[in-house]
Amino acid sequence: MTEPALDAWAQEICKQHDLGRAKELHRTTHDLSDRLRNLIWEVEREEGPAILKVYDDDVVNVEAESLRAFHDSNRSRILSAPDLYLSETVSLTKGWLVIEKLGEGGRFLESPLEGSDRDRFIELYCEYRRNFPSGPNRPLALAEAQDAYRFHSFRTMQALETASTREQQRAFAGERPVLEHEELLPRLEAVMDRVRVVFKGRELRWGHGHFKPADVFEYPDDRWAITDFGHTKMLPEGYEESLAIWWDQMIMSPSEEYERWRANIEDWVQRFLGAELELTRDLMSAGLLERALTTVLESIALEDDIAPEDRRHWLALNYRLIDELS
Repeated sequence: MTEPALDAWAQEICKQHDLGRAKELHRTTHDLSDRLRNLIWEVEREEGPAILKVYDDDVVNVEAESLRAFHDSNRSRILSAPDLYLSETVSLTKGWLVIEKLGEGGRFLESPLEGSDRDRFIELYCEYRRNFPSGPNRPLALAEAQDAYRFHSFRTMQALETASTREQQRAFAGERPVLEHEELLPRLEAVMDRVRVVFKGRELRWGHGHFKPADVFEYPDDRWAITDFGHTKMLPEGYEESLAIWWDQMIMSPSEEYERWRANIEDWVQRFLGAELELTRDLMSAGLLERALTTVLESIALEDDIAPEDRRHWLALNYRLIDELS
């Protein structure tokens, strides 16, 4: 949908359900264009404030059904999710929902996390895994019906194609490339070789898909809520743990010198390994390799609002990590 169309749809939803739009909170566009993926508004219901999200995505997204399924399966006394008030799923990629506005006085976790918050996050992660539905609530995509290696391979090739298109756009505009072929391609091959060795033949499991610090909310009374159920999918072992580290360190803290940055990543790994007996270092190392490569292809290659020296530093960090882990 274009921006006017998505905004008009939000207005129509508010009119039909007697919602008053208060203020826009967030909007997300697609990777290579300004076309909107979603709009999030604070709205007023007769019962009080709430959040309206309307989306027209390019990937499968049945957020309301996934949130409802978690509520049905969740038995935790400390971890919950926002209440679902209204929703409509138009298709596998398009819909809207009205959910609880999380209370005043609480906080979302802010990365990079320090020691005690890391421990708390991992406790909540384990609690989430114990209480999440065991199976999918929608038809599976082709990549989800394969083994873990093919899942990673499919998604990596998608990211590579998107990065390649962005680099072609830069070349056409007379700009310098971000990614040099002789630097990227050997590392791409090394990562995929390692991912194949570790993940080939391993089954996937159903998960939230985006369990990271920024999506975990603490109430004033030490209860917690997990948010953003628009990414639920079948996932390889170690993927979600690696994603949490990716967000905390590779995305939110890319300004560190390598030794300190690498030590923080290792600290996260050790904490996850100590909390999950079935998790192995091979799974974590391969998962972090995939995340580092994804950072290169989806963040470093696509972001435009980065100073050249910051981009070079960010790229050097991830290339060095790939060289070390592969």
